Amino acid sequence: NNIGYILTTKQYIYATKDGGISWKGNVDLAFNNAFAAFGNNAWVDLSTDVSSTKNGGDTWERSMIDTIKKPNFSGSIWGLYMSSPTKGQLLKGNRLYYINGSFAPEDIIPEFESIYSSAIYKIYGFWKMSNIDEFNLIIYGFVEYKDGQHKIIIAHKKDGIFNEYEANIPI
Repeated sequence: NNIGYILTTKQYIYATKDGGISWKGNVDLAFNNAFAAFGNNAWVDLSTDVSSTKNGGDTWERSMIDTIKKPNFSGSIWGLYMSSPTKGQLLKGNRLYYINGSFAPEDIIPEFESIYSSAIYKIYGFWKMSNIDEFNLIIYGFVEYKDGQHKIIIAHKKDGIFNEYEANIPI
């Protein structure tokens, strides 16, 4: 397939369907930092919502997930991954969700919640996600303890099993 996307720092998304010979830009999207594509289908993070295309970027549709009233479903979107045209993962706040076919509330399924989500932490949350596939990924985040200590946190999913730990990396 000859489809490709470029996201620029000026909030433009350009798409090509002919291997890069011609590009079409869409300036209507004020996206944040996460993007995922699977052929003609793509998702882009709009901070607290997702816009998607099913036709290689010709048109984009807002998902309206920022209006969903689910327990603990708040915060910015920090990661997106597509495992098929309609399925994938969404990293929001300190939780990872599985997208099972659509962005309807019943298809957004909690998959993982950080152990660093309780009241003993001043600031916490995930910031980046890197997937090999939906069963193997790494999520990076940050936690600040109430005593002022800062730690990097890593959630690692290997063969479908999650482990989470503080990374011994100086901040």
